Amino acid sequence: MEAITRTRSKGLRFFFEHVIFKVSCVNFWKRVITYTLLMAVIGHLIENVYTGIGFLLGSFAVDDPNYVDIWLRPLKPMWVYSVCTLFFFFIIIPIKEQFYKRIRSKVLNVAAVFVAAFLIAFLTELIMGLLLNQPSELGHYPLWDFTNYDWTVLDQAYLINDFWYAVLITVCAFVVFPLVEHRMARLQAHTQTVVTICSILFVGALFDYYLPTYLEPWPVQGLS
Repeated sequence: MEAITRTRSKGLRFFFEHVIFKVSCVNFWKRVITYTLLMAVIGHLIENVYTGIGFLLGSFAVDDPNYVDIWLRPLKPMWVYSVCTLFFFFIIIPIKEQFYKRIRSKVLNVAAVFVAAFLIAFLTELIMGLLLNQPSELGHYPLWDFTNYDWTVLDQAYLINDFWYAVLITVCAFVVFPLVEHRMARLQAHTQTVVTICSILFVGALFDYYLPTYLEPWPVQGLS
């Protein structure tokens, strides 16, 4: 029995270290929780910057209700970015590491990560839209409305945004994440625990503050 248990333990360890990527057990999951929660806020802030540039270039209308949160609640946690963070951990990073081990080409590795990132961004937006963003009897969409945009799929996924999300994810995979993860992984276990608890309290407080806004009807005109 002990030998079987030991074998199973080795099998699980091999799965985590070689199929997903190197995992440091509890501390790894602390970091996953921290990144996943904080990205709900950071991702929205990045969207704010991206949309602000779009306003300046004339790509987006200032009174577009899709971007009402840019002006009124920039720190509102947007959970789609948390979902994408989980995909980043368990799909993008493994693809990056496993692909490079087999191909040994940095250019092809970047290309593979970009394609995977684009598909994830596109499918996440499309599936969440089809499940949660169906129009009302009056034709109003509860979360976002891309009916007047070109380059959309089923009026739910906006391919231009998905392209730039893929660019951002690729940059994060090859530049930002290695730097942040290297430093986070070197922290003491108790320090990582404190960081995780602080992220839970911070994002939880923001979620509680903005909770009524998740239930608001989608604005139809302007920022009202």
